[in-house]
Amino acid sequence: MAVNEMTGRLIEQIDMDTNISYETDYKVTTTDMYENWTSSGMDTEYYDLLRHPMYMVIIYSVAYTIIMIVAIVGNLMVVAVVVRTKSMHTVINYFIVNLAIADIMVALICLPMTLFSNLYHGK
Repeated sequence: MAVNEMTGRLIEQIDMDTNISYETDYKVTTTDMYENWTSSGMDTEYYDLLRHPMYMVIIYSVAYTIIMIVAIVGNLMVVAVVVRTKSMHTVINYFIVNLAIADIMVALICLPMTLFSNLYHGK
């Protein structure tokens, strides 16, 4: 829920023994909180479920996509070299292929989940 203005009540109890308390109304607006961003023309629009402004969503998405592509392509090259070259068929290289396949699965499964977690729940 995008909120342009939040209003709340602050109740403070000054003395627990005498139960003296007072109430104060306060308003906080997003323009007050991000005055520097709005004055410089930066995008501060927040969407309902996202925890970051749109420019941060784009930066996160591009960075995670680049990392995923490099991880997948690099590890596929390792697997291809070991599978195609007869002299590379050793126990140690099979272990390296096993690690490369595990890294491919991390890039395909964990990185997208981490990206969504950062976008929706991150700080």
